[in-house]
Amino acid sequence: MKSMRIQCFVVLLGFLFVSGCWGAADHLRRGDELADSELYEEALDEYEKAVKKEPENGEARKRVAMMQKTLADLDAKDGRAAVESGDPWTALDAFKRAIVRRPDNHAHRKALKDVAKLLMAEGDKALTDKRFAESLKIFERLGRELPRLKHAKRGIAQTKEAWSRQLMEEAGQYLGRRLVGNALISLLQLKQLNGVYGDSVSMEEDARRQLRVAAGYGFQVRPGKVKRRNQDGTDELVRLLQQASVPECPGAVFDFQDPKVVLTVALTDLTFKTSKQERQGEQKYQSGTRPVDNPAFLELETKIEQTREKIEQLAGAIVEVSKELEQVREAFADAGPSDDVESLRKRLKDTERKLEKLKVDRRDNENRVVAMREKLGETPRMLDEPVYDLHSYSIFDMTRTATALVALSAREDGNKVLANEPFSASASAEDTTNRAQAKFDVKGDPLEWPKSDEVLAADAYGQVIGQLAGRLGQMCKDWRGQILERAEQASSAAQVEAVEDYVLYLFLGAEPAPQSLVDFLKNERGFDDIEAIRSGKLSPQKKASEGLSI
Repeated sequence: MKSMRIQCFVVLLGFLFVSGCWGAADHLRRGDELADSELYEEALDEYEKAVKKEPENGEARKRVAMMQKTLADLDAKDGRAAVESGDPWTALDAFKRAIVRRPDNHAHRKALKDVAKLLMAEGDKALTDKRFAESLKIFERLGRELPRLKHAKRGIAQTKEAWSRQLMEEAGQYLGRRLVGNALISLLQLKQLNGVYGDSVSMEEDARRQLRVAAGYGFQVRPGKVKRRNQDGTDELVRLLQQASVPECPGAVFDFQDPKVVLTVALTDLTFKTSKQERQGEQKYQSGTRPVDNPAFLELETKIEQTREKIEQLAGAIVEVSKELEQVREAFADAGPSDDVESLRKRLKDTERKLEKLKVDRRDNENRVVAMREKLGETPRMLDEPVYDLHSYSIFDMTRTATALVALSAREDGNKVLANEPFSASASAEDTTNRAQAKFDVKGDPLEWPKSDEVLAADAYGQVIGQLAGRLGQMCKDWRGQILERAEQASSAAQVEAVEDYVLYLFLGAEPAPQSLVDFLKNERGFDDIEAIRSGKLSPQKKASEGLSI
């Protein structure tokens, strides 16, 4: 029981400790222990807790000031060591912490100014040496670290101005040498750095215009030598191909003056062929008649016979009811005072009515027989029934086909042969036909083609043009691949030419840029904003001084 009480007391003390139940003296004692162990930040935290517990405790305030001095001296010591080791940015941070702890310490402030002067000198030296990105990065960081430092703001402005002038001169020189891809990057760096500067907008527009022209896959189409009968068709193919859309090559455009590829098209043959396939159709027709019993005559005979049987039944019933009536009359005539005369009278009347009804029914049926016999006399006993047969006849499924055979040759600059290939396409129209056969009720179906030969030829030409446009698109894709390959080959020995080809490649299409292209532009020109090259719109996160380590 005693050990249990001790455990509970220990638990209670732990709870009071965790709950912050210490007084100022406890925090001071704990702070001294931490200070003796050179855990100065932790000691300062305990001293500040003591001041919070007892704001008027002079000893606690004295300990806080003492520990702030100790930490400030240590920060200053770290700053001096960083200066000696050639790490001014770490020194700057250390002296800033020292001043925050002891704002009134002039030595720390002087040390901070000395480090700032050292960094400003580095920025000025980089500016003098035209290492603009490095200079700008130094001054921008100084501006963030020391917002009141006027020299940093002045350094940023001077660096941007000097860098902008250099980029403008550089862009003008590139344009003069017709290196428009390099010029465009210089102008985009200028836009990224300083927005609009001098004639930069018009210079960029000029560079983009030249690049768009260079990115166009101009082609020329010529008619080949053909036989006279194929000349019109060849001319039509040339006209259609000049106007054709080339989805695989958005930059494809008919250019008679400065084509990248010259296509020669020739219609070598245009044939029309008619084919037919025979199949059998069936037609039901009347081949004759045969005599058969008239159903109406037979029906009348049956009804007459049935009605006569009914008359005989009614006659028998009349005889029976007549006998019954005689008996009722005799009973009524012989009735005495003790008989039920009213009942006999009622029975007599009922029997008389029954007999009268039977006679009326027999007379009606007899009249019906007379009428049916008259109608029977007017109805023929036999009829001529039609006889039908099935007739087979020939139906022809007809097909009219136009086939165009076309030869294509393609040559690029320098008369290098790119293609020398045949193409063909067909277009068809279909109809069915059969001759009329009146004897068998077969109607004639004359042959009427839904398309004329001229329309079929035009359809075949259209299909061929689709094939030729596809081949042109493939040549365009090959050309784009050659530009990229040429840029990669030049990237190690002829960087300026590689930039030209890489930028031109970006103007050829909207597909993602290869990583090798992005890395090259970033390493060689310090610019990897691919969207800006294509559209002129800078990515907001990109900075002119981005990517350099100081």
